[in-house]
Amino acid sequence: MKQGQQGTVEISEEYFETLLLFETAMDAIPDMIGVLDTEYTVIRYNKAVYEILGKSPEAVVGQKCYLNVGRDAVCETCAVRQCYRSGKIEIVERYDTTLGMWIELRAYPVFDSKGRLINVIEHFRDITQRKASETALIEQKRLLQSITDNVFDLIALTDMDGKFLFLGRSHAILGDDLDWLIGHNVMEFVHPDDADRVRLEFASFLTCDESTPRVEYRYRCADGQYIWLETVGRHIPATYGGESRLLFSSRDVSERKRAEQDLAESEERFKALHNASFGGIAIHDRGIILECNLGLSELTGYSLDELVGMDGLLLIAEDSRPIVRHNISAGYEKAYEATGLRKDGVQYPVRLEARNIPYRGKQVRVVEFRDISEQKLAEEHNRMLEAQLRQEQKLSAVGTLASGVAHEINNPLTGMINFAQLIQDRIPDNLGQIRDWAREILAEGERIGTIVSNLLLFSRQESGQRQRVASASLVRSILSLCGNLLKRHEVEVDVRLDDTVPDVFCVSGQDRKSVV
Repeated sequence: MKQGQQGTVEISEEYFETLLLFETAMDAIPDMIGVLDTEYTVIRYNKAVYEILGKSPEAVVGQKCYLNVGRDAVCETCAVRQCYRSGKIEIVERYDTTLGMWIELRAYPVFDSKGRLINVIEHFRDITQRKASETALIEQKRLLQSITDNVFDLIALTDMDGKFLFLGRSHAILGDDLDWLIGHNVMEFVHPDDADRVRLEFASFLTCDESTPRVEYRYRCADGQYIWLETVGRHIPATYGGESRLLFSSRDVSERKRAEQDLAESEERFKALHNASFGGIAIHDRGIILECNLGLSELTGYSLDELVGMDGLLLIAEDSRPIVRHNISAGYEKAYEATGLRKDGVQYPVRLEARNIPYRGKQVRVVEFRDISEQKLAEEHNRMLEAQLRQEQKLSAVGTLASGVAHEINNPLTGMINFAQLIQDRIPDNLGQIRDWAREILAEGERIGTIVSNLLLFSRQESGQRQRVASASLVRSILSLCGNLLKRHEVEVDVRLDDTVPDVFCVSGQDRKSVV
């Protein structure tokens, strides 16, 4: 039996025990729970409410709920009020200044057997810690977003299927707005030629430990253009019942790839020019060959593999090594000649010209080997021709002199022979000795004539220049040469020449040849 305000109410012991059990359970719940009527009057609170309010049940029960927290009226955002209006469960989160905490208020409607709302159960929960955690999480997300938006790399988070879940906005590598990528698969934008390789590389992210794999590939941007990305990735295992994730960090390496391509093309052009050179070219460090062209291989007889790493002085004959070694040490950069040495031991003249150049971070020398054997042969041939020319010039001078001497001798010689012949023909028989002397004079004269003819013949071989000769002068010379012969035969010639007769052109000395 229980004595109440309306009289005595009889309740069963079982019901009483159930009610007692319910109240005990209510008081054991750490959350704040209360029962209100439709007028916001407190019917019952559990122990946690009284402890938070710092009031006894007698001071709270029967009072308006809002009065217990220092309010004059029901708050517009009160979950209980919304529950009375909607007849549905309402949930409100707010900061209560009276309690000094964040609370989550849940209002559950209670209906009688006829469906009329008669009570509301309030469920208060202190969510101050949760709110603090949420605030901290929000700040962390903001910080993370700020970091990912301002680092040089593009940070991306995907699920295990490769679908984008999060993207940083660093320098808008893939475009100004990356939100459209969320939900798309990372492989959708990989260049088709790179797709298979990238798929395998991404799979390796799942098993990487200390070393993080790196993969370079072409990726399509929002404008349809491809850029080169260098991506590292790491697998983030599932924690606390969550799902595994893949974290990517990608960097735009397009400029570097272009530079590498330009460098590769430059090296190819260099090698093409290098190998197209007519001479042998070697890059060496203090004599040790670092690189060379095919020309040097063809010139020396060594293979490229043999030349690289060889002491370049072995390509120089022993007698030339001191000067070459000195020029290397002195950094000499002018062309000079030395004696080269081929693999088969054959020596040859070589022209060397070197320059000091930077190469892979240090100063080395590039030297050109040029075989000048043909040049030397040409030079020797030219020297022979010059010597021959000088000899011919000398002979020509001698020939000219001989021609002059012969002509000077020939005129009086002709007269002497003619007179010797007259003496021999007309001397009396009793003067036979004189006749013999005349015969001897005639024989010696003819011998001298032969010598003179030979001199003239020699001079004719050495002359070949055409020159202008006056016709009148030529006739007078001929008559002068023939004068003694005509006198010998007692022939007299009367010549009258017109000086207007035109000149003639003849080879030098030809004017004399015609009358010898």
